[in-house]
Amino acid sequence: MAIQSLEQTIGTEPKKIDYSRESFDLYSKVQNKLLKVISYFNTFEFYGRENIESIIHGPAIIVSNHPEATKDVILVAELFKREGCQLFYGARSELFKKEEFVGLIKKHLKKHLNVFAHLIRNDYMERFAEFAESSLPKIGTISLDVVKQHQNSGAFKKMAKYLGEYDRKIVLLQFDKATSEANKHSIFHGAKKGAAVAASLTYMHYGKDVPVVPIGIYGTKGLIPVSYMITHLKKKPIKIKVGQPLYITSFLDKENPVESLRQALNDSIWGLIGELVRMK
Repeated sequence: MAIQSLEQTIGTEPKKIDYSRESFDLYSKVQNKLLKVISYFNTFEFYGRENIESIIHGPAIIVSNHPEATKDVILVAELFKREGCQLFYGARSELFKKEEFVGLIKKHLKKHLNVFAHLIRNDYMERFAEFAESSLPKIGTISLDVVKQHQNSGAFKKMAKYLGEYDRKIVLLQFDKATSEANKHSIFHGAKKGAAVAASLTYMHYGKDVPVVPIGIYGTKGLIPVSYMITHLKKKPIKIKVGQPLYITSFLDKENPVESLRQALNDSIWGLIGELVRMK
């Protein structure tokens, strides 16, 4: 399949959207508070920062594995915040709907807190879901359907606009529903096509060859790693490594440039995870 067959109608005069800086600053304050909480139980090790320095100016697509719901988001944001970069996330569509988000919160609380999950009041969860429902669009978050992925063409067009028109940096955490009991605890379920499609559309419609930056994350599993701390008598380390950027133009001579980029991204993330696992 040639790259031209992926063309989508983006429109010649997209309206500029004014995302409130106040909303983003509020998000950053919440992130800082959560980072302090995480630091009670974890230490942080960042590698490959030189690969961030090369993409500080201009648009980029940042792609990482997503083993833990909250920590991954906060730590990727912290990694780029240190370089003065504002990030815009793709997020699962349930986060934009109050009822579905409350159900998602209950699911994760039960997973991490077991019987203690029932101690969290429903009205607290509903207030948080309402806050997310109203705040996520204000900070430019892009809704993605992780189940019916064929319905994400509108999201891909929006990503291309962010990259090509606004020079923004987009983060796509590679979440996937486990297909079996055996792999539900896997730290990476493989790279999806979204980043490659967005890179392709941006190149076709805006002439920009945006870097696709792979990131490997290891050690975020477990909301509160009490068992690790008791066993090792120390905080659990979280390791993050940024890989070298990939570009769609490197694959234009392939039969399917988008799939080739997706596969290269997949291999790169697995390689980064492997390096982190082997570190002592």
